[in-house]
Amino acid sequence: MDLRQPLYTRSPEETEQVAAALAATLTGTERILLVGDLGSGKTTFVRGLVRGLGGDPRQVASPTFVLVHIYVTPRTTVYHMDLYRLDTAADLESAGVLELLEEADLAVIEWAERLPVVPVNSLWVELHILGDTERRIRIRKAE
Repeated sequence: MDLRQPLYTRSPEETEQVAAALAATLTGTERILLVGDLGSGKTTFVRGLVRGLGGDPRQVASPTFVLVHIYVTPRTTVYHMDLYRLDTAADLESAGVLELLEEADLAVIEWAERLPVVPVNSLWVELHILGDTERRIRIRKAE
């Protein structure tokens, strides 16, 4: 997968396919930092990652109200976090998010722009809405 170029999808299924292709390149210790507006496909992207890691994509749901979902796959354990309701570094600290980021195998964080620092071994995944089902996805290594 060429990370230098944006990828374009025309359906949720194609967005999942991009994520599954990315999953094939992962070691299982990365931090995947998802950014995008509401409805841009962040949870859909996670569903594709879990599928690509050999897990059950039907288990994937938005963790907005529970903060973290954990999915065990044959390759790694995925910690799927949603920071939408956490506004400050103190909120992240008291919720245990920063500690979990250090301990988790593969962490996937929705609304990752709310993190006070970028974790090591991170990839930014930016999802942009182009139409009802069309998305532009840009994947890049965090600096």
